Amino acid sequence: MRRVAIKWDQVTIDADGHIAGHDAGATLVRRLVRLTHNPIVIGPATRRCDGFDEMPLAFLDTDACVVINMDVLDSTKIWRVLRENGSHPAVMNFQWGPTTNYDEQVPQLIEALSFGLFPTFANSERTASAVREVVRRWTVADVAEKARVGWANLGFRVEHVLPAPPQSARSCCTRRSTSPSASVLGCSSKWSRRFTARSRSGSRCGCTSRTWSPNSAWPCPARTGSGSAR
Repeated sequence: MRRVAIKWDQVTIDADGHIAGHDAGATLVRRLVRLTHNPIVIGPATRRCDGFDEMPLAFLDTDACVVINMDVLDSTKIWRVLRENGSHPAVMNFQWGPTTNYDEQVPQLIEALSFGLFPTFANSERTASAVREVVRRWTVADVAEKARVGWANLGFRVEHVLPAPPQSARSCCTRRSTSPSASVLGCSSKWSRRFTARSRSGSRCGCTSRTWSPNSAWPCPARTGSGSAR
C-alpha cells in the first residue's frame, strides 16, 4: 500500500511538529493525517513530526506514495517531479472549496486539465458538479469523458461554529427541549437558540469554509471516514 503524502502550500508546521492554525485548510490537513497510516506532509524540511513525516516533494519515493494535492493548479507539476524519480506517479486532487473563474485563460485551462487528468475528490456534490462542468467546458471530449470525480459532504463540528458555553449555561443541559438544536447540543440555553437562528439562515462551516444548511449531511462523513472518491 502506498503512503499518503498531503500537499498544501499554506500548511504551517510548528517547532513541536504540529499542524498550526484552525482555518479550513489546516483542519483538513490534520484530518487527513489522522485518517491515514504513516502519512507525509510535504514541506521544506525533512523531520519526524507528531504523527507524520515532513518531507520535500523531491524526496518522495514515487512508486511508494500517492500525493493528495490541495493546490489543484500544481498537480501537473507534481506529476513531473515524481516522474523524474520513478515510473508510476500517483496524484489526486482534493477540491476542498469552490472552483475558480480565473480572469486569465492560462490558469483556467490548467485547472480544467488538472481535473481531467487526475482523480478529483470534492467537498460536496455541488463542487463535484462544478468540477465536471469546468472539465466539459475547457477540455476536449476525450478528456472530459475520462474525468474521475468523487465527493462527500464534509460537514462541521458544533464546537467549530459556537464558542464553548460558560459554566453557568451548562447546567441547563439537563432540561428537556423540543427544539431541533437541543437534540444536537443537549440543552435549551441561549447557545442552542443562537445555533438554531444561525442554522435557519445558513452558517459558515468551520471545517470547509462553505455554507451549511439544516439539510447538510450529519454526522460529518469526513470525520467518520465514510466518504471516498470513486
